[in-house]
Amino acid sequence: MPMNSTFSLHLLRRGILAAIVAIFALPASAAEEFDEKDWPCAQRLVPELVLATFWQGPSLEGHDKWWKDEAMTAAVDELTDPTLTEAESAEIVNGFVETYNGDANGALVSVFSGVFEKLGYERRKQLKGIQKYVRQQRGITKEIARISKEMRKRRKEGQTAEMEEMKLLHKTLEWNTRIYDERDRLTIYLCEEPVLLEQRLGFHSRAIMRHLKK
Repeated sequence: MPMNSTFSLHLLRRGILAAIVAIFALPASAAEEFDEKDWPCAQRLVPELVLATFWQGPSLEGHDKWWKDEAMTAAVDELTDPTLTEAESAEIVNGFVETYNGDANGALVSVFSGVFEKLGYERRKQLKGIQKYVRQQRGITKEIARISKEMRKRRKEGQTAEMEEMKLLHKTLEWNTRIYDERDRLTIYLCEEPVLLEQRLGFHSRAIMRHLKK
């Protein structure tokens, strides 16, 4: 292969690699703002948890210092475990009520305040992650379109599929397409994460409310 062709192929490879790296190295600031156009999930985009949806108990005002109490902090940490079942949540709350030394009702309200705060923060991270994922997918789509256009241009110029430059473009197109398809299949699972979090928050609330009503 002539030297100029080798140099051209080297530049092409560097350009493609740089484009792929850029797609997967989006700055964190790109995911800071919520935008409907970057929302792929079936459920409506609600940026923040709505307290009234999950809590019908006493006001949480004045219950934001839960982290100053060791027992409350431990309960909040346990209840924000993403692997908890509803039965396990009820067991944790029951155990807290049985062992807490002081005003259990007030403490339970503080515990829910802590759970709501921590899960709200976790959910915001999930939403930002989903939207960043969508933007990355959009970047991959643009790269697929760019490579396809470049291949069409080269074919018109007389280049054949056997040429090294065309082989490289074809392999890169296949790679990007496979990555896009694999990531697209994962979107449904990403969308389930905020839903599961809200379900957990709901059964934590019910477990606490059962004791507050006594």
